[in-house]
Amino acid sequence: MRKIFFISVFLSFLATAGQAQSSKWDTDLYGVTLKDIGSFRKGTEIHISSIMFFRAGDENSLPEFSLFDHFELTVNGENVGPYINKTFSGIFRFDCSTVQNVWDATVIDNILDDMIEKGFRHNLRQEADLRSRRYIKLIKEHSLLLDDPEIQHYANQLLNRLIPGKNTDVRTFHHDIMLIQDPACDSFMFPNGTLVLSTGLLTTIHTIDELAAVMAREVAHLILDHAIQNYHISHFKQILLGSVTTFITDLINTFTGFSMSSSSEYYSPGTISTSDISLIDGIMTAATKELGLGYTREQDRQCDAIAFEILRAAGFDTDALSTVLWRQKQVLQKDRKFVRTLAGYEPIEVEDRCLKYGKPALDIHAPEYEIAISSAATTQAQMMYNEHYYPIAERLIRQNMSHHIYSDDDCIVLANTLLALYDTDDICYEVLSLVSSALEMKEGNVQAYRPRILAMIRLGRFQDALDELEKYYDALDAFLATKDNIKGTSLWEPYYLYVVSERGWILKTKAKLRGEISNAAPDSTFSQDSPSCPYLRR
Repeated sequence: MRKIFFISVFLSFLATAGQAQSSKWDTDLYGVTLKDIGSFRKGTEIHISSIMFFRAGDENSLPEFSLFDHFELTVNGENVGPYINKTFSGIFRFDCSTVQNVWDATVIDNILDDMIEKGFRHNLRQEADLRSRRYIKLIKEHSLLLDDPEIQHYANQLLNRLIPGKNTDVRTFHHDIMLIQDPACDSFMFPNGTLVLSTGLLTTIHTIDELAAVMAREVAHLILDHAIQNYHISHFKQILLGSVTTFITDLINTFTGFSMSSSSEYYSPGTISTSDISLIDGIMTAATKELGLGYTREQDRQCDAIAFEILRAAGFDTDALSTVLWRQKQVLQKDRKFVRTLAGYEPIEVEDRCLKYGKPALDIHAPEYEIAISSAATTQAQMMYNEHYYPIAERLIRQNMSHHIYSDDDCIVLANTLLALYDTDDICYEVLSLVSSALEMKEGNVQAYRPRILAMIRLGRFQDALDELEKYYDALDAFLATKDNIKGTSLWEPYYLYVVSERGWILKTKAKLRGEISNAAPDSTFSQDSPSCPYLRR
């Protein structure tokens, strides 16, 4: 057995003033040398037990451009030489059995060289963190978060398995997860360590291993410092000097579109509107561009390799990385706008990335995962319905129902979706059944009336539909009365506009029905070509 050397890695700043300060991080990395290094021959087994950082100035200061000068290797306490071409990259091959090992090895192999060349860039990191927090605040202020403590807890537990217990370098991160109501199949890791997961992403994947693969890729981007590398000094100066004006203008335009669409579109209380979808798209697109989250192909390839190692070390199925990429490729082929992070890719390029890290397992659907993210499926289905992606909305709700975890919202969304997709009596009876189930779960749900009325009309039950329209009008009055506590605030206006819109629909539908009843033979029904009520059958 070859002798295992115990090595401490020392990294020094070139101190220009003041007394040098040092910090030490313990590591537990085993590996072999890939080159002859001093007295170490190629293939020598090593153990790196610590990393030592030095910086100039007092212990509370961290200069913007503190540059690393050299590092030292110590074998059993003996200095074996301070210089190795001033680089760590490509010197060692590590045996990473834990996530901490993967992080430490990646820092040594990738990050330290970057710090030698460019310094710590403390001010730049602070600026990126500040701008990250602004985007997070913006999302919260406009109620675009997915408020589900169970999914939040589920995701946090998973993330804790994929991040190290400590950062073996001078960077600091605050690891957190933010769930957003966004139909795009995307995930982001802000430079400050906040992981963003969209409902579109959560409902595109189907196992906990696939979710772990998504998270591992974002953690890999964080370890590799890709966002900070993209958000470089010249870009930072450009933003301060002029681009910030463009950024603010873009957001104002987004909010203007939000206000206009809110006043004109059909609004259903408790659901995500098309204007909300436009708003979250504007926010996330701006964040991607400004915070360096639009990665290069080389950066994506790097992160794939590191994510594979993280999954392996954490005990997850490494084929899940390939499966996730393949699922995103499928979304990309259908509609490019729903995969922002891959928008610049062609499907064949994504496929090449997929096949490098295993075989996609697209037929695996884990019930425990689908149950855990059921509320995300409901929210995504509501957004897909509003965006007219009816087959996707139906699939998501039926997924929840197959696991017996559906809510009154699921029943209403499915009822509306079925009316949009199909035109048969059997579907109408299913819609009536769904509405009844919704009302059993939540008595007085005003959203149940419209699909019930439409189903009755399609079945030729015109008088029943008229009676239901009268009940609907009264129910809307009662519904609006429950919002008196927020009357006069901005929160009240969407509910008021919804009630006004529905009252108008009721009056028009009643007039058409009465005309149809008076002019039609007793056995007539509304048909696809009915001129008096053309929108009631699709």
